[in-house]
Amino acid sequence: GPIDSGDETDDTRPTFNGSGAEPGGWVNIYDGDDLIGSVPVNADGTWSFTPEEPLDNGPHSITFVNADAAGNEGPHSAPFEIIVDTEAPTNAPIVNGVVDDFGLIKGALDSGDATDDATPTFNGSGAEPGSTIRVYDGDQMIGETTVNPDGTWSFTPDEDLDDGEHSISFTVVNALGNEGPPSEPFIVNVDATPPAAPVGRSPPPPPP
Repeated sequence: GPIDSGDETDDTRPTFNGSGAEPGGWVNIYDGDDLIGSVPVNADGTWSFTPEEPLDNGPHSITFVNADAAGNEGPHSAPFEIIVDTEAPTNAPIVNGVVDDFGLIKGALDSGDATDDATPTFNGSGAEPGSTIRVYDGDQMIGETTVNPDGTWSFTPDEDLDDGEHSISFTVVNALGNEGPPSEPFIVNVDATPPAAPVGRSPPPPPP
């Protein structure tokens, strides 16, 4: 989407659109003191520029200069400041506890435990406030949750987990959409199917 001056972005080749230039002329684009490109001006005075080379991670001060057909440059525009950030979080989120809150037996679960709760609650920490936790069951993403101001988070599946073993892992996604490494999987064995009713038999008749 649109970027304002001063914003962060994970796009290393953002597109700059402008106007107010002389038709038939050129607009030269500078990153600080470095000329990083030139584009022709359209007949209506508009222009568009996408860097050919990716911008490095970090701050960039982009300015634009009108140039006529002879190569004479006018003054630089006010700088458009952007911060490029393509780096994903380096740490995986931490699972602090998993809770079974359904059925006759309730309480904390350890990895590998069996449970009749098809929607157990996972609680964790270790992520930047406001970032997103993505939740995976094997390779399939099953949901997301937002990290609280104190760095904690909680997730309860919207859909029941099927009976069987589930390998649940978590990643951190920062505000720019960069996703970090997965946590160690937490194994949940869901068994929500009750056993069949016992079959009663009549006692044998007494001997004569």
